[in-house]
Amino acid sequence: MSTAAGEGQPEHSRKADVSSVTNGAFRPLLLSGTGGVGDIWICVSNTEEAARISGLKNFGTKGGPGSLYAVKIPSKGTQDALPQEVTALKHVAFIPTPNNKHMQQYVAHDMLHDETTWLASQAVVGCTLWQLHKVAEAESTPLPKSLVLTIALQLCDALDALQDMNPPFFHEDLCHSNIMLDLEMRDGKGAPTVVVIDFGRGRPRKDPPNIDLDLSTFYRVVDDLASWGSAGSGQDSKWDSFVEFVASNNSTFEKKPCKEFRKQFEGYGKDIWDGISEDDRAKIDLLLNEASQIMVRARSLA
Repeated sequence: MSTAAGEGQPEHSRKADVSSVTNGAFRPLLLSGTGGVGDIWICVSNTEEAARISGLKNFGTKGGPGSLYAVKIPSKGTQDALPQEVTALKHVAFIPTPNNKHMQQYVAHDMLHDETTWLASQAVVGCTLWQLHKVAEAESTPLPKSLVLTIALQLCDALDALQDMNPPFFHEDLCHSNIMLDLEMRDGKGAPTVVVIDFGRGRPRKDPPNIDLDLSTFYRVVDDLASWGSAGSGQDSKWDSFVEFVASNNSTFEKKPCKEFRKQFEGYGKDIWDGISEDDRAKIDLLLNEASQIMVRARSLA
């Protein structure tokens, strides 16, 4: 999706279209994003209607009352692209606990005349990395190092989980707008959960590609996070090493695998989050809540 949550107008559907296209299975609350491939609407389900649709007999088990769903309504001419995304989401659903929490959760889809008319997944109540960056930039607030490290390490876990599948799975569109932070799924220390979304280009590959696009994008995203965060000051040699390691891998063709990244920085990331100051915790909560206003509003409407 090219448009950030809550900005602009839908390009391919109206609010009233969502109930019509899904045969009443979903009631739209607000627009989340829009782009060349379609519109994303945040919805609640009409479970009785959903249960009448073929393939949705177990719909009610996907979430309790008030659960939010992201429903993609494709643009005209792109309906044939959705089946690949459906297949990809069903594929990554086999990733075991605990790393399945890092993946967009498939709920349902429907077809008409061999074309996929809509796709529903569990909505992530939070923000994308891009939305977080825009808020931090607007407020001239660097991201705390603790948040940068926990996002990077969780993203590393997500990529490892995908590539540990048999055959390995490649997302191939791991941009800032396709990485979300779930505010309703936090660890015991309050860290948000990283969730990878938009699997429209994803697929398993028996033969690894010559260029691992996911690994390349991982280092580009983490390098950006580091630049958005507190600059290495010389007073924290581990942070300086992290920044240097990421920048080096982002700029070279031969990149260290995620497992090597984790080996070097997992302990540091845990220590820095465990020792987070109240000041930084408050700053993180403020940034995340501000960046997630659209989804917070959707939750209030559910």
